[in-house]
Amino acid sequence: MCKDGIAIALFTYTYAYCIEYLLYTGQKLIVNSLDGKYILINEVINDYKMRARLTILNLQKEDFTEYNVTARNAMGEETGVIKLHSK
Repeated sequence: MCKDGIAIALFTYTYAYCIEYLLYTGQKLIVNSLDGKYILINEVINDYKMRARLTILNLQKEDFTEYNVTARNAMGEETGVIKLHSK
């Protein structure tokens, strides 16, 4: 188990044409909320590649859960799941 209070980052790379966004969602996730717990940064690398970084600040036991990642473009939407767990 990691120590409480540290920060971690989850990275997602998506390869598709004209990606509109990557969005993380989860059980208690409120991105860019006033409490500053989660920070989401989307970076367009080129027309076919985007990177999303979800930073979780002040990591707590309850943060070890599933996070959904959704990518969307003109052809539709696709969602994957990232499971964050400790040793």
